[in-house]
Parts: sequence; C-alpha cells; structure tokens
Amino acid sequence: AQEGDPEFGISRGTLLPRHKVLQGEEAHPEAANRIMKSLVLMHGGMASNVGPILEMVSEKYLLRGEKEWNARQQTNQIYDNILQAIKTGDIKKLAANTAANWEGPIKTIIPWASTFFTEQIIAKAKKQFGEDYYGFLMLGGMSGGGMGMFVNPEKYETYKKKVLEILQDTKKELSSSLPFAMEPVVYNWSINNRGSWSNLLQGNEALMPEQYYGIHVSGLVKQDPASVSYVRRAEIDFFTTYCEKNNLAYPLLRTIISNLFKVSDPSSQGNRNTENEKADFIKQQNGFDFIQHEEIRQEMQKGLIGLSRNRLPAETRIEDVQPGDVINLEKTSVKEAGEAAIRAGKVAVMTLAAGIGSRWTKGAGVIKAINPFVELEGRLCAEHL
Repeated sequence: AQEGDPEFGISRGTLLPRHKVLQGEEAHPEAANRIMKSLVLMHGGMASNVGPILEMVSEKYLLRGEKEWNARQQTNQIYDNILQAIKTGDIKKLAANTAANWEGPIKTIIPWASTFFTEQIIAKAKKQFGEDYYGFLMLGGMSGGGMGMFVNPEKYETYKKKVLEILQDTKKELSSSLPFAMEPVVYNWSINNRGSWSNLLQGNEALMPEQYYGIHVSGLVKQDPASVSYVRRAEIDFFTTYCEKNNLAYPLLRTIISNLFKVSDPSSQGNRNTENEKADFIKQQNGFDFIQHEEIRQEMQKGLIGLSRNRLPAETRIEDVQPGDVINLEKTSVKEAGEAAIRAGKVAVMTLAAGIGSRWTKGAGVIKAINPFVELEGRLCAEHL
C-alpha cells in the first residue's frame, strides 16, 4: 500500500493489487522454462459461480477477522518465498509455497474455494506420483476449473496424461453430485512474454483480407451507388487494383458471384451433413441430452415455463396451520412406549433429505445431503448436518 491508499499504514497489500514484471536478476534465466516443463495446467470442467467467492474475499478483507488476518500475514511470507524461488529457479520451493498458500491462507480466508472434486484429484495425484508430485497451484477464484500441479519435469509428459486420467475418472465418480459444464482438459501451454499485441497496417498495406471484400461487395452492389460513401468506394477501388497485381481477381470474383447467386450445391450439402454429424457426436460424447433440451425449448416457446410461471397462481389460498392439522404425540399414551423402545435399541431414526438443491448445488441436479459442498474443519458440509 502507498500513501493515498485506504490501506496505507494498516496493510502492506491493497484490495486492488499492483502488478510488477520481474526483470533482470529478479528472475532466474531458466525460471520460465523450468516452470513450463513442470507445471501441468488443467481445467476440471466444473461450472462454478465465482460471485459469492469474490464477495467473501472482499468481506473478509474489510472486516479483518482474526483468523483471516493471521492468514493474510502468512501470505506475505509465502509471497516472499515465491519471489525467492523464482529468483533462484527452484521449482520445488515454488511448488511447496503455492501448495502452502492453498492449504493455509486461501482455505482459511475462502472456505468455499475448495471442492470435494479438487481434494480428490490432489489426493490421487499425491498417491500416484509420490515424490514426483511437487505441489498444487490455485488459479482463479474457485477450484474445480482452472488449476495447476507441479510435477517432476523429467516425467512431465507422462504425468500430463495421468493428470488427465485422474480428472476424467474423478469427474465420472462425482458427475451426479457436482455440477460439471464440460469434460476436464489438460493444456499444452507456453508463457507469452508479449501479452496481447497487434500490428498497425498503414498506407497500401491497410487492407482487410480478400474474403472480407468478397462478402461485402456482394452486398454493396445491391445498394444505390450514391448511398455508398466515397471512402468506402475508394477502398474497394484500391483493393481491386491490389487484386490485379496479386492474382486475386478471379478468386474475388468467384466469391462475389457465389454470394450474389447462391446455388444449392450437393457437395456443400454433403459437407454440411458431415459437420452436423460431427456436432451430434460431440454433443453425445459430452452428455448432451437432446430429448430434454427439445422438451425444455418447446415448453419455453409455448410459455409453459419461464420466470412468469415461477410463482403460485393468484387464486392460491395460503392459510395458517390449524390445531386439527397436526397430532401432538407428547400428550398421547404412546410416549412412554416409544421412549422404552429407543432405550432398548428397537427403534432407529431415519432423516430424509430429498430436496433438489438447485441453488445449493449450483445445478448439479442432486439432493443437498450428498452434495460435497464445502470442507469445514476437515469434514464435508453434509457430514456436519
């Protein structure tokens, strides 16, 4: 924090961070390459609502609870350790500190950041990789989506495949308990030192691709020439000259004709059918339910479902529960018999939890009691209930 920030004099950090690019001696010459050869980047496929996570982070930051405040102090030391690891190129130390940040401060400040899915894949990776497992890296606001694992670089490609297998197997095990939006993936990636960049084309080079003009010219010829701006006409004229010099005139003419006089081509129709078959196969592989989709679509089109229908009819009568609607067993003669049966071990209590927790489970389509919602004090939330 700097002078002028609300955190100045209270905290080293700020709610809106300032980023610094490590240069020169601040980063080992091989640090980036070593990270790329050790870090397995993945997306677990979970559909997560990060909104409550961001709200929780801001709330904990502003209220400065004791546990959360102590956790933030731990992150300061972890941050310094990470900088030192990058400076020396020590990947094991880097991984150990990202894992420590995950297990300690992150889970303390944001209990909802973890999921049962995440804990399972970490446990399986530790068991399968042994000492070749270096540590977990949290990406984004909530795990289950973008994540990373540091592994032994000597077996990097092998472990990439194994991580994907772990993700896929665990997703199958929990697909009926947690919301997944896609199949898990492991990325082929590299560090981009340039970031987002573009080239500025000037003068004779400042032209769009020929396909662009082929599409637009076919539309412009249908307009009144007087309605087309001079700059636009000059651009088209210049491009036609460019085409003549670069043997693009015929392909451009063919594109324009195709857009002006569209003809049903059996071969193109066949290609379209092939692409449709590919799309159907992809949907099938990823669990797309065509029948359910069509039913929902038709019901929405007919107005049978939707926000306007998500309410009780106006003529519905809501009344208080009357004494005659319930039976008070405390005042009956069976109370003593029931207590005796319980003491004798002849009675068991069964609790039903059958409500579909559409908001609780974030769309997993499973009852609340078996949704591994969040870990609290080493146990799942449902176990606490």
